[in-house]
Amino acid sequence: MKRPLFHWILTALIAAAASTAAYFIGRNQTVHDNDDLLAELETLRAEQSDAAVVKRVSQQMEDIAYMQKTVSDQERDRAEQQSKLALEMRDRAEQETRLAHDAEIKAKEAAEEAEEERARALSHQIMAEEQRDAANHAKSVSDTLNYRAIGRTLGNSSVTQFESGNTAIAGKLAYASWYLMNKYKGNTYQPETFNSLSMCSATQASIQTLQRGTVRAFHPLYGVGCVTVTDYGEIEIHRTSGTRRSVVLQNSAYDFRDVWADDSNIYALSLHGPLCHTDYSHLIREIALPEGIYTKLLRMSSGNFLVAASRHILELDIRTGSIIGRKDLSRELSTLVSDDQSIILFFTDGTASRLGTDLSLTDIDITKGKTVTSAYYDGKLTALFAGYDDGSIGIFNRKNECLATILGHTGRITDIVTVGGIMVSSSYDNNVCVWNLPIFKFEGGRNLAEGLGVSEESLGLEEDITAMEIPSPVTIEFQSWPFALAQFSPTDVIAGTANGEVHRFNVSTDRMASILRENSDVTMSESEWELYIGSSVQYINMK
Repeated sequence: MKRPLFHWILTALIAAAASTAAYFIGRNQTVHDNDDLLAELETLRAEQSDAAVVKRVSQQMEDIAYMQKTVSDQERDRAEQQSKLALEMRDRAEQETRLAHDAEIKAKEAAEEAEEERARALSHQIMAEEQRDAANHAKSVSDTLNYRAIGRTLGNSSVTQFESGNTAIAGKLAYASWYLMNKYKGNTYQPETFNSLSMCSATQASIQTLQRGTVRAFHPLYGVGCVTVTDYGEIEIHRTSGTRRSVVLQNSAYDFRDVWADDSNIYALSLHGPLCHTDYSHLIREIALPEGIYTKLLRMSSGNFLVAASRHILELDIRTGSIIGRKDLSRELSTLVSDDQSIILFFTDGTASRLGTDLSLTDIDITKGKTVTSAYYDGKLTALFAGYDDGSIGIFNRKNECLATILGHTGRITDIVTVGGIMVSSSYDNNVCVWNLPIFKFEGGRNLAEGLGVSEESLGLEEDITAMEIPSPVTIEFQSWPFALAQFSPTDVIAGTANGEVHRFNVSTDRMASILRENSDVTMSESEWELYIGSSVQYINMK
């Protein structure tokens, strides 16, 4: 088949275009290849330059490494030297440790030896102190006994001097007797000391009365004096200040056995009745009583009176004087007392009962089978004092426990009163005894305050008195029986006797010594001390 011209022309054009395109393509490829070669040359140049840098750096790093190696070797050598030095130091430390340990052992041994030496020294010191204390105690005991003995001797000398009319020196000796006994914790109620003080201070005297009968009872008028009744129907008032007295009644038709009084009224109980009442005038109102033998009159807590006969008890309305209660007794009454609980009745057969508010009786075991003839209750001490028919006296606490039985009288006890820690008792043996109760030691070594459960201040003490002497009372002898006792002032007691006398005496040795000191010069000079005591005893200024 024959092709047209147009076709050949188109073919030629396409071939020319292809040749042209191939030229340009080839040219561009050559240019591109040249650019690649140039880039590669640049890269080679850069790499060559980097290699040189790297080489230089490597060289420098190698130099640095050699330097570091040198430094490392030096450090290693130094470390080896330090290690060697450390080993030497460790060896030295171990050696020092061993030396310190050895020193510690030696120090501990030395300390133990020192402690043993200290203990031995302390033991010797304690032994020396004990021996010194024992020697001081022995000397103190010796001095105490010596000065107490001197005190008693001075009391005797004082009485002798007083009876000889040498009252000035008698007063000095009496004061010295009290001073030494008091200073050395002795019993200032030794008869020698008490009697000398009583004489020289003039604190014992008979009170002038207008009475002819036996003084049977007192009732204190606190701060004023007391009221006295006798079995001759006499009522008399005694004043604490001066010698003033007044007779309220003298009527032998009455036989008074007990009395109660206050600032406005006096009630006096006659043996067979009646109960007499007066308002301190001479007018007497009689309150009739049933037949009986009447001995005791008490004011009850209700304000009424309890009137006791040998076989019955009466309760009287104090306002109307009428009998509002009666209790017949199957046993004979000996005495009674009121404590802080109720009223205790004591019977002649040695029994006792408590009286209730309804006049009922409850038996109690307190007398130990002995007949109580006089009883006294001290509310401050909460102590009951029971005097027996054999002359002994029992002291009971608030539980009715007998703390002590005191022996001294030889006859029946007629009355008891206390002034602080001092008990005064009277008896049919014609004596009044003054007892210093704090010196008594009871079971277990307890003193009176401990036994009663009260403070020592309540007994008038600043501290416990420890007397080595056997306690003995001061005995005041009368010409007739003392029947009644009463506290007349803070330190004075009065005693009434069967012959109608009333005796007043001070029972405080401290007060009597104070009176002596106030009224005269009681200080002994050194020459008087040497004369009456002796130069071998050290002089004491007793101002």
